[in-house]
Amino acid sequence: MSTPQLHYFRAVPRDWANCPPLASSFQSFETMLFMLALHRHPAAVIACQSAIESALKAHLRAKPRAQINVASSVTALANQAYRRLGEFPAPRILDLTNLRNDFIHFGFSPEDDRRAITQILKTGLPLLLAIYADLFDIFLDARAIRPDLRDITSLTTSERDRVALVPEFGDQVRHALDVFALVKDQPHIDPTYCIHALAYLVGRSVTANFMSSAERDLAFGDKRADRAFEIEEGKRCRLEGIFSESWRFNCPICAEGASGFVCEVVEESDSRHGYSVRRGACPSCGFSISPDHHHLADVLLAAQLPAAVIAISSRQ
Repeated sequence: MSTPQLHYFRAVPRDWANCPPLASSFQSFETMLFMLALHRHPAAVIACQSAIESALKAHLRAKPRAQINVASSVTALANQAYRRLGEFPAPRILDLTNLRNDFIHFGFSPEDDRRAITQILKTGLPLLLAIYADLFDIFLDARAIRPDLRDITSLTTSERDRVALVPEFGDQVRHALDVFALVKDQPHIDPTYCIHALAYLVGRSVTANFMSSAERDLAFGDKRADRAFEIEEGKRCRLEGIFSESWRFNCPICAEGASGFVCEVVEESDSRHGYSVRRGACPSCGFSISPDHHHLADVLLAAQLPAAVIAISSRQ
């Protein structure tokens, strides 16, 4: 049997390919990312729950086709001193499982998007991260190993071997959870925007697979490069003319948008730095943040905002 193919994992446990349930868990996790990029949020719930169940089966060495109860399995493992799993009471896990079952047996509609994303960010993803960390000693995000980490190259070799996801995807998983933590108690806010950057990054990573050779040449070829900077710089200048106070940040999605993510920065007394990012756009990759999504902007640009605030204050 050939080795299963993964798209967003950079490191996996040794002999993972010889453990079909664990390989299935990683594949289901990636399927969840694809479904989020396609805005098929209920289908992402189904894939997320499958990733959880398969990871538990791998650890418990369950027999093929064996059925497991996720809530009771997690509770039993938590009682064995797996501390991260102790943060997930059975009723919370059952809410996710029951929603998955509803979607499988009764289908879904766009009206289900909000509760689908809520369950993924409230329980599904955090539980999956805890399972991977406690049971397999791997982490989807490098900052789960070192919270103050600036770059993955600062990790030791043994630490890097435990960082499962390609860094930019691990970053966006963390950002989605951080944004949800800010808005989860505000029922008037649609939680689907919490995964906007993650979904956009995943969607952008697979776009070329659906292009013809001619379309790829237009999008990425030399002819585009000849005028790309001129066109994109013109768009940035127009944005700066529209925004009341602007700053160019590094784009959180694309490397081409270095110092090219133009944002409107406004004074806000309640914010940590006295300023907040209201909206922004990157002409290079097309990623944008609307005024209704300022929590997302603040999380994505948190590391860059202090320097921007100093510069903006000095020119006033």
